[in-house]
Amino acid sequence: MKGKKIEWSKFGIYLVAVFMFIACIFLSPNFLTRVNLTNILKQMSVILMAAFGETLLITMGGIDLAVGAEMALSGIISIYVYYATHSLVLSLLAGIAMGAVCGAALGTIVTKLHVPPFIAGLAVMEICRGSVYLLTGGYSLYKLGDFVFFGQSTIFRVIPMPAVFAAVIAVLSYILLNHTRQGRYIYAIGGNAKAAEASGIKTDSVILKTYIFSSMIMGLAGVVLMARMNSGNPDAGSGYEFQAITAAVIGGTSMLGGVGTIQGTVIGGLIVGMLQNIMNLNSIQPFVQQIVKGIIILLAVVYDLNSSRIHKQKKASMPKE
Repeated sequence: MKGKKIEWSKFGIYLVAVFMFIACIFLSPNFLTRVNLTNILKQMSVILMAAFGETLLITMGGIDLAVGAEMALSGIISIYVYYATHSLVLSLLAGIAMGAVCGAALGTIVTKLHVPPFIAGLAVMEICRGSVYLLTGGYSLYKLGDFVFFGQSTIFRVIPMPAVFAAVIAVLSYILLNHTRQGRYIYAIGGNAKAAEASGIKTDSVILKTYIFSSMIMGLAGVVLMARMNSGNPDAGSGYEFQAITAAVIGGTSMLGGVGTIQGTVIGGLIVGMLQNIMNLNSIQPFVQQIVKGIIILLAVVYDLNSSRIHKQKKASMPKE
């Protein structure tokens, strides 16, 4: 009786993460310190939250290029509500609600106007970023007071609050994708939207709900980002969409749709975070870091496309019973 073959490709992302962790230890003596590891958690928590939202969308066959702008708008709205009410709860809910509005707009543009997700995301990105500048006049907001609780406080003096939010979103996204009807529909639409619709799935409704949920995550991420920076910067979140997409794709989410896991995105996000952190510790110029990130995005997408092509070829060559 032949034993089962070990599919090493399933473990590749974990091996890469372990290898990078070990490499970072040797590349900088400051890497394996509590302060630095805490900083990585703080920095990556926002990107991870955004990456969870992108994982849901990309698995469904969509994408959101307005991530950074949605975060900025949600964060600014949240700060203004805090100024008016001095209520942490209301300000948090306001940020999440603003994200929901952005998601509803995106989902409606995609489903009702039949605009490709890529173009819809670019349009909403410009609208959101323009709204941020209109609201702030291009100036940063300061004197946030207790609002910084969302980004700078800790649990048991060890666990950063941003990491707590990221963990909660990870659990909720995992449950949604793996243990709900909505999650099954997301995979089905990403695999073959026409077949999913033909089987009775209300694809427009699923797409709209997924965009809203994803953008609610972006709204929360925007609140946490502003609180962590202790300022309402109108430029906040710029480029986060690409980091989120990178984390998702490195974690195994297919740009062709139908394939994606939250646990894979967590590992992908940690890889991105460790890479960025070690470059900072070794004083790599920001412009060089941008080049490296661009190359990583390209390699991740090329690998994903090639893997998908090979998988389809193997599937097509299998003898039918």
